[in-house]
Amino acid sequence: MKNIILALILLGASARAHSQYHPMLDSSHTWLGKNYGLIVTPFKYFIGDDVIVDGITHKALWVEYEGQEPSMYGLLVEDTTNQIVYMTQGDVEVFLYDFSLEVGEQATVYGVGDSHLITVTEVTSVQVNNTARKKIVFTEEQGGGGYWIEGIGSVYGVPDAALGLILDFYPQVTCFYEGNNLAWDNPDIIDSDCGLTLSTPEINEVSFIAFPNPTQGMIQLQIPAQYSVMQLCTKLYNVTGELVAENTLTTNQINLESLPMGVYALQLFSGSTQLGTTRIIKT
Repeated sequence: MKNIILALILLGASARAHSQYHPMLDSSHTWLGKNYGLIVTPFKYFIGDDVIVDGITHKALWVEYEGQEPSMYGLLVEDTTNQIVYMTQGDVEVFLYDFSLEVGEQATVYGVGDSHLITVTEVTSVQVNNTARKKIVFTEEQGGGGYWIEGIGSVYGVPDAALGLILDFYPQVTCFYEGNNLAWDNPDIIDSDCGLTLSTPEINEVSFIAFPNPTQGMIQLQIPAQYSVMQLCTKLYNVTGELVAENTLTTNQINLESLPMGVYALQLFSGSTQLGTTRIIKT
């Protein structure tokens, strides 16, 4: 498979540079947010350890939903010269951000498990931790729109550069921290709770990735090497927290064809021990 991350990083000489660029993928960064769906579900994103893949340094992106253990969402790469960010999930690489975009320019970015064509309508700046950061406002071909902030990413959350029109799924970043310092408070959210003290997440080092994501039915699990498939089982929950499927694994594949379209939380267990949780989008 062609490595789009490596290919575009090698094109750095032709890209536009920005001497004051503020990187997103820093281990001191934490994003708090809420999904305003059928129920309001708080979430947290944070950056874990570096992971080397094909000689390229990736940052592990972790997500923690309220009431669940943290799980690794994907691996991200940031090219600070070109101001671009990519994400890898399993064998799939997707394009998230290009902070060099200007008014009128277009890009195809990834969000909520799909590609979205966006058009930049405004470029301005906002204060983040007492520094001016570029704010890119866009509309989407599928309808709707949003914005990115340099160093923070999308208002929908780090891995969702765009959203489209998704029923009962409307995530919003409410607070962004650099270290333990509140760097940005979303002015459009009245119940942000940004004054709360950040807790240090306890990362379950055993994690897994499910792909393709989104899926029309069959997904494959990339499981920790120390476990046999025959030791594992899964539980699948819908956005209301209802258990909709439970499987004892015989292979590393799960068939979700019978489920309706939507967003699900997939939990992986070894006996009674939960190894991790990841988000699955059924299309």
